[in-house]
Amino acid sequence: MEITMQKDISGIFIESVLNKALKEINKSPRRTARNLIDMGVNFSKGHLQKVFLSYVQELLQNQNSAYYDLIKDVTDHVDKGIISTFGMNLGYNGCTKGVKRIREVENLENFSVPLSLSMRLDGEKLTEEDSIYQKIIRQGKALGIYVYLLKLEKGQPEALLPLLKKNRDCAFVLFVKDTDLSPAFLAGVHRSKNVMISVCADDKAVTLCPKLREENLLYAVYSYYSEENEDDILNGQWLAEQLPLRPYFALLIPSPSCKKETCHKVYDYILSVRNEQKEAVIAMDLLQDSWKINEMISEDSCDIGFNMDGSTRIYHKDCGRAEANCVENSHDDTGKDKNTADGESSTVEKKEITDKNIFDCSVEDILRSAVPRRQ
Repeated sequence: MEITMQKDISGIFIESVLNKALKEINKSPRRTARNLIDMGVNFSKGHLQKVFLSYVQELLQNQNSAYYDLIKDVTDHVDKGIISTFGMNLGYNGCTKGVKRIREVENLENFSVPLSLSMRLDGEKLTEEDSIYQKIIRQGKALGIYVYLLKLEKGQPEALLPLLKKNRDCAFVLFVKDTDLSPAFLAGVHRSKNVMISVCADDKAVTLCPKLREENLLYAVYSYYSEENEDDILNGQWLAEQLPLRPYFALLIPSPSCKKETCHKVYDYILSVRNEQKEAVIAMDLLQDSWKINEMISEDSCDIGFNMDGSTRIYHKDCGRAEANCVENSHDDTGKDKNTADGESSTVEKKEITDKNIFDCSVEDILRSAVPRRQ
């Protein structure tokens, strides 16, 4: 099932309007931003685009919204080519053309297709034979998936550059932890213009985030959460600690051991931060927002990713609880088994084990087996 993404007339028009607005936005960022959103609301056809743009339109009616400060910060400090390319790849290729293709595939083939895929990459395999990962992304695009969340395990980040370069129509979010990003790598990211770097919110972020800002790159910070740091998140301490780093996004990810009550409370907090508009950053719960977005596209809501060994992990939204269908060797950033916490059974349970491996099977075969649509 192959499909090639070509710029159609709508895409060319939208890109032209966006680039024109980016040239003018520094003169009048508020008016230009509102005009862009108003135009998007009027011309968008898909449900996902209309819901998102209408929400942003409502937020920007608040003249005291901190998102105006965020817009100015982004346009002042992020390379305009990155804003345009990453924005088009995410907003048009992913959420417009991609979503249309996803719905076609789901209706025809009767299995669910997520908006994004996450992959933990084997740096050595990527260096020796990047065609393996090229194939996965090519197959994903054939299904309408143009958004990829990447984490490099082992190896040097420079090994990623050919993958980014060969998929200029995709939006990549690269998660980095305990990784040195060389000037050569940052220059390559700058050239590809289709990447947002998400930095683990630890001690190294204090050094790395200013470097990314100086390089005019798009970046975020991320942290895992559970009952251990729940209070720091809910009382605003975690977010307050990230703001001096000037990230454009602040991402929270529930640890597999996280209880459903904690997930609910943290997501309510995230929604309140977004709606109150007091902070110039976009706060997200990566898993729960992913579920929400996929619910707008499909009947089912799931988050799918591939581990470094090619095994598959699937998180379904089921009665407010994350349930993981994983194969062996699935670990979080701490190296702990994703399905245990200090020897106890976690809230995120290993419900099923599939023998399908992304290095041996196609993305389509795995989705067909793992996430069939409800009859």
